[in-house]
Amino acid sequence: MDGGNQTAKRAWLRLKKEVDMDLGGTNGMLIIIGVALLVVVLVWAILRKRGEPEAGIERTEQATDRLYHEEDAARDPMDDGIV
Repeated sequence: MDGGNQTAKRAWLRLKKEVDMDLGGTNGMLIIIGVALLVVVLVWAILRKRGEPEAGIERTEQATDRLYHEEDAARDPMDDGIV
């Protein structure tokens, strides 16, 4: 019985080694695809950021002014903030 167990173990290790070797190419391909995808996303982000920077700044300034006006309108004129 022990001899059959050893034979099965050797067969399993041989099969595992073959499968591991077959997956070696897959891992390399996944790395290449991952790097290419990362480059595409970085280029897209850089080009998008270069777009219209003034429009983003203007929009931020308008939102800040609107927020300040809303806070001023909501503030109680009799409350000077001193405790």
